[in-house]
Amino acid sequence: MAVEMLSRNLSTRAGERHLELAAPLVDAPTPGERDWRLYEIVREIGRGGTGVVYEVIDQTFGRSGALNTLKERAAADGDTWERFQREALVATRLFHTNIVPVGELHETYLVMRYIEGESLASLVGADPRRSVRLVRGAALAVHYAHGQGVVHRDLKPQNLMVSRDGVRVYVMGFGLATLRGRSELEGDRGRLLGPPAYMAPEQLRGREDEVDARTDVYALGATLYHLLSGAPPFHGRDMGETLRRVAAAAPPPLDADVNPALWGSVERALQKDPARRYPTADVLATALGAWL
Repeated sequence: MAVEMLSRNLSTRAGERHLELAAPLVDAPTPGERDWRLYEIVREIGRGGTGVVYEVIDQTFGRSGALNTLKERAAADGDTWERFQREALVATRLFHTNIVPVGELHETYLVMRYIEGESLASLVGADPRRSVRLVRGAALAVHYAHGQGVVHRDLKPQNLMVSRDGVRVYVMGFGLATLRGRSELEGDRGRLLGPPAYMAPEQLRGREDEVDARTDVYALGATLYHLLSGAPPFHGRDMGETLRRVAAAAPPPLDADVNPALWGSVERALQKDPARRYPTADVLATALGAWL
C-alpha cells in the first residue's frame, strides 16, 4: 500500500497545542486496532533531514513520551520509510534498562519513552572515569542487543544519551541496525550511511557479511576515544582523507595523562583487523570495568 501524505496522519489544532494521531493509511480504526490517540505537544526537541521529534503527553495515561515523526518527503521515500520501520522493529524487540524502549509504532510515527538528559557528545572532555563508566554501560546494552541478533552499526556519541542525573546511559538510533535473518536494504547497498569517523574499516568497505558484533566494539572504542581526547580517532580535511585514515592509519595516542591500561583498551577496540579487537562488547565492558 502506498504511503499517503503525512498530513493525513498528523494534524495540529490551531490554538490548542495538540497532535491528533490516527491509525495510518486508514480513515477510521478497523476492528482489533486501537482507537485514535490524542497527544498533547509539549515542545519540539529535535529535527533532522527525515523527521521531527516532539516531547508529548499521552492524554490517555498522563505520561511523557517522545513522538518521532517522518516528514512527508521522507515518508514517500521507500528506503527511508523502511529504515524508520526497521528502527522501531528493532527497538520493540529489545528489553534492556539501557536501551530506549518503543511504546507505540505506526506507519509514519512512533512513540518512545522520553529520556530527560543529553547525548554523550556533551561530555567531551569530562572526567575520564565518568566517560569510561558510561561507555561500559553502553557496551553491556549493545552486547545484549547482539544476543538478540541485532548489530547497531551507528554507535557514536550522538546516539548514546545519559540521564540528567548522569547515572544511566541509553542506546538509541537503531535506524541502520541489521537483524539476523534480514538482508540489508537494497537502497543502502554501496552507500556510505552514518559518520565514517566512528565506522570500522569493514563497514566502510560495504561488505555486509563482514559486519558483526566486533564492528560495534570498534564504534564504542571510537566513541570513548572522542570523549577522552576531544575528537574522533580519525578525521581529515575532507571525507576522502577521513576514509583513508580509517582504512590505514593508526589512531594517534591519547594524552600522556591517560592511564596506559585505559589507552590499551581503547587501542585494542580500534584495531583494523576485527580478529584483533575484543571479540564481544561484554569483554570490552569487562576491561573497562577492571580499569574502573
